Amino acid sequence: MRLGLREAGGSRRLEVGGRGWRAVSPPLPRGEWQVGEAVAEYEDVLGLAVRRVVTSPAGGTVRVRPRPPAGGVPWVGRLLGREEAAGFEIHALRGYLPGDDPRLVDWRSSLRTGALQVRERRDGGAAPAVVLLDTAAEDGPAFETAVDCAAGVALSVLDLGRPVVLAGVTAGPRRIEPGPGAAGVVLDLLTRVRPRPGAPAAPPPAGALTAGSRSAGALTVVATTRDPARWRPALSAPHGAAVCVHAVPPGAPARTPPQVPGLRVLRVAAPEDLAGEW
Repeated sequence: MRLGLREAGGSRRLEVGGRGWRAVSPPLPRGEWQVGEAVAEYEDVLGLAVRRVVTSPAGGTVRVRPRPPAGGVPWVGRLLGREEAAGFEIHALRGYLPGDDPRLVDWRSSLRTGALQVRERRDGGAAPAVVLLDTAAEDGPAFETAVDCAAGVALSVLDLGRPVVLAGVTAGPRRIEPGPGAAGVVLDLLTRVRPRPGAPAAPPPAGALTAGSRSAGALTVVATTRDPARWRPALSAPHGAAVCVHAVPPGAPARTPPQVPGLRVLRVAAPEDLAGEW
């Protein structure tokens, strides 16, 4: 049995072979693969003739999604919880009531009126987390790790009931609201993304990280195979917490990554490395 697979919209091809009437494929790389026609080769006992028989026409698609870390990314919830106030807008002042958050006291108004005044909050909608995948990279294991890490962070955000903005994956940032099917949307978008080695070397401007969102993200995560220091200018605007996931090839020497002011750097050789506490 022989079966051909071709990546949808790409140039990669795989040939799958097997014995008898069964073809067993090795683990397929991430992507969408179009299934070609299955061809069975039958050889007679004496080996004098070979007859090829087409057993099925071409058709169908095999979708191989990213492989995010099992169990999610634990530090996502901690960083998003630290920025919960970002989802509220101040719209009025009122007198202080027992139980009010002392951080909302407006001291200038309180001094002017002689009584404690607090800033009343209105829910402005949960601020989205922004996950940017740096596609200006060479194809290889490090880029695949970056894709898997981006998927893990985005799914962890959705699991918390918060929206996520995916940047670098489509022509413009894509905001995804939590709900049924949201995880599938994230995984399908990341299934189709390909590296662009010839893309501009400079990171996008800071505004590109939050375009399409209602407010600056409480958490911004960049998954990249390049030097994390080059991302500091892009994250100079107030984005809340900022994390750079620096993906390196499997087997790369373990070492503590140099930290960049205002940007937490994590060095990962596999998606499971994201589960580490820090």
